[in-house]
Amino acid sequence: MIFCLGGLAAILLWCSAEVFALSHISDPSKGAMTLFPPRVGWFNATLDHFRFDDERQFLQKYLVYDKFWHKPSGPILLYLGNEGQVEDFYNNTGFMFEMAPELGALVLFVEHRYYGSSLPFGNESLSPSNVVFLTVEQAMADFAVFLDHFRQQSGCPSTGCDTVLFGGSYGGMLAAWFRIKYPHLSVGALASSAPVDFYPNTGRQQAFWNATLHTYRKYGGIPDCQKRIEKAYAAMVSRVDSGDLAGLSSLLRTCTPLRESKSARGKLAQYVRGALSSMAMVDYPIAADFVTPMPANPVAVACAQAVPPGDDGLIVWLNSAINIYLNYTGQLPCHYVESELIGHRSVGLKGLLGGRRDGDNSIEMIAWNYQACTELILEPLTSDGFGFYPPDEDQIAAVEAACRSRFNSVPRPAWIQTSTGGSMLRFASNIIFSNGEKDPWRTGAPQSNQLGPDVVLMEIPDAAHHEDLRFTVREDPPSVAVAKRKELAYIKRWLGLDARTAGHVEDAGDIVI
Repeated sequence: MIFCLGGLAAILLWCSAEVFALSHISDPSKGAMTLFPPRVGWFNATLDHFRFDDERQFLQKYLVYDKFWHKPSGPILLYLGNEGQVEDFYNNTGFMFEMAPELGALVLFVEHRYYGSSLPFGNESLSPSNVVFLTVEQAMADFAVFLDHFRQQSGCPSTGCDTVLFGGSYGGMLAAWFRIKYPHLSVGALASSAPVDFYPNTGRQQAFWNATLHTYRKYGGIPDCQKRIEKAYAAMVSRVDSGDLAGLSSLLRTCTPLRESKSARGKLAQYVRGALSSMAMVDYPIAADFVTPMPANPVAVACAQAVPPGDDGLIVWLNSAINIYLNYTGQLPCHYVESELIGHRSVGLKGLLGGRRDGDNSIEMIAWNYQACTELILEPLTSDGFGFYPPDEDQIAAVEAACRSRFNSVPRPAWIQTSTGGSMLRFASNIIFSNGEKDPWRTGAPQSNQLGPDVVLMEIPDAAHHEDLRFTVREDPPSVAVAKRKELAYIKRWLGLDARTAGHVEDAGDIVI
């Protein structure tokens, strides 16, 4: 089932009122950690699920909120953690807490191995011999064993505690893949902004950049912001080609001087486009610090920055624009462009794993780039650990070389598609793939029309990256309220809580813009 959301004002107002009636949250800006303080738990997770001669374990963190739960058999809303500490996802996934009272559900978040506090080898987790246990398959096995254990420990009857999976971005990919790999452990999944069909040799990189420019054209707040970006980017590339890397380093305030034109061109492409696309991705209508501190409507704020005269002025403007995303609070003294997974390596692996904070040595960034160097090659983090940008086809060989140098790993970009099915979803069931119009990662949504039962592709106009998972706020575009209402109707149907929702969902699917 494929549809966009929108429609008549009366429908929008009705849906918006329904969602606000669900939340009863007067100040969602406080975040879920404050509004719904969780109980913290630890689970003894198996280090290697696919060997039977290795009994090593590590402590995996999880967060529970059970004040709405109808014990002992009420449903479980389970968020599968992604690339960061679990508290960040708990704090910013308000929709689960908005629906939990109506569903009588327990809210549960589990942290991904090698992120946050769930480090199998502590500070040595990312050494070459230890990081090899960081894979999508091991992470999903963690979640499967944990969920089975949690249900038993919570006293769930054999036919109770039906579980609905949630995830945003990589977490959404995990939710969808978990639903496919372990269908007996859940009744459905909401996979928000999950680019599960984003692989090399498919032309998605250009589509991704075009989607980024669409957001600046439509939501930039001034005429021709997209064209200004294109002119500024061309001026930057021209400066690289002229060989004046010292001057360009000064204009862009890089931490170390750019070296060698070919390498600098690739690194700057990743860095600048990564910042611009990631700002488009999280163009929320309110100030947010989910990824990095930013103002409300950051795309419009970036486009409104002053433009000095000349080509140098365009480059200065480009630096000001990306700083709305990368450096809005002045936390970065400079841009650490040299850490990109493109071109020559300027920082050794020992330096990456050390205690410095000058760019790409946060444990989350190293862990994620390791995953990009193995199974997720089109999704490396850009410098400073904030943005994402897929390398172009002609850059993949350079990324692979950097992966071998940094992690002694050889990427297998086709493996995940083989393992999970990519867009071949006719055997899947009960998965909502939701994507926001502002988010360039919508270009990684499943492309297939061969969908299994209740596998839904939903594009939300005027919405940003997994905005439908966030707390409801009055600044939300009406389309987000429509999406939440529709998602809740599907979830109720999966849980068997309201037979009437079946007809309601199908009718809502006719709303097209």
